[in-house]
Amino acid sequence: MADTDLDTLLARMEPWLDPDRYLFVRAAPGTATGLPALMRFREDEADTLIVTERVAAREGLAGDFLCRRIVAKAGSPPDSVGFIARLSGALADNGIAVNPVSGFSCDHLFVLEEKAQAAMDVLGELSRSPA
Repeated sequence: MADTDLDTLLARMEPWLDPDRYLFVRAAPGTATGLPALMRFREDEADTLIVTERVAAREGLAGDFLCRRIVAKAGSPPDSVGFIARLSGALADNGIAVNPVSGFSCDHLFVLEEKAQAAMDVLGELSRSPA
């Protein structure tokens, strides 16, 4: 992907802050299949799930990384090069940790709850002046 294509993606990005609070939780492999998870990733040691704070509390699941989700709507194709790197780099430059998850249509950035508004500000600035 050419830099101008990346700049176009950044310029048309519309970050949206999900009002829900999420937790990354672990479950024994295959045991939490019925839970309404935003994301489920199977690893050898355990399944990682991203669930709302409400689901975690209801199910008695302890989690790490109480976070908010920012949906980076830009229409970035799955083979775009550098889009997540540019977003995560801008956030890192501002001291904001991010756990990115890419879906088919959008990229999703999970940031600590207390950093969510600062992350939105950084991404808004990045979409106004990509470089």
